[in-house]
Amino acid sequence: MIARFTLIACAAALTLAACKDTPKTDDVKKDSTATTASDPTVISSKSGRYALKIPAGFGPGYEQQVPIQTAVGQVMMNMTLAQSADQKNAVMVAYCDYPETIFTQIKGDRNVAINAMFDSARAGGLRNVQNSKLISEKKIELSGLPGRSIIFSGEAQGTPIHARFDYYIDAPRLYQLGYITADSASMNSEPIRQMFASLQLTPSPAAPTPDTAKK
Repeated sequence: MIARFTLIACAAALTLAACKDTPKTDDVKKDSTATTASDPTVISSKSGRYALKIPAGFGPGYEQQVPIQTAVGQVMMNMTLAQSADQKNAVMVAYCDYPETIFTQIKGDRNVAINAMFDSARAGGLRNVQNSKLISEKKIELSGLPGRSIIFSGEAQGTPIHARFDYYIDAPRLYQLGYITADSASMNSEPIRQMFASLQLTPSPAAPTPDTAKK
């Protein structure tokens, strides 16, 4: 139940504008296990340029790709999901690449566009939770990348849930790290705090200038 909710929340939260088409089960492509062979508590992705240490007791992370139709066309959401053995807790890390032009379409101001994407991610996540309530929201930063962290509560299929989602933008990529649980006490537990603190993102290499391209 919690894993299903995570998928729906991810799909909505990663859309820049209102999601036109909800992903169908047949659209989901399952890929290889994302946990590293040497340490089952580490989730990493070379193409995603991220690494995350998840708490012990969670199953192996599995990569999935979901095509999403957005206001700027179809984009591919790449995510990795893992859940605890009792299925009461789920962890998700995901990224989605948007057209670079999206950062110049909103009043021609890149910072305005970034904040608009964060606002849209927050609204999308809350919109897909019954009786959702935003508890807190704050600006964050990781490896020099701007971010936004939200904590909210609500219901999923009649079950009270609690969640934290951290969003980061490395234009044109939107990252998110989410934790969803039916156990409110675990939200502030040390393993979960350490998990969020363990996220590593490798910023995208700067595009070569005409001068550097010639070298």
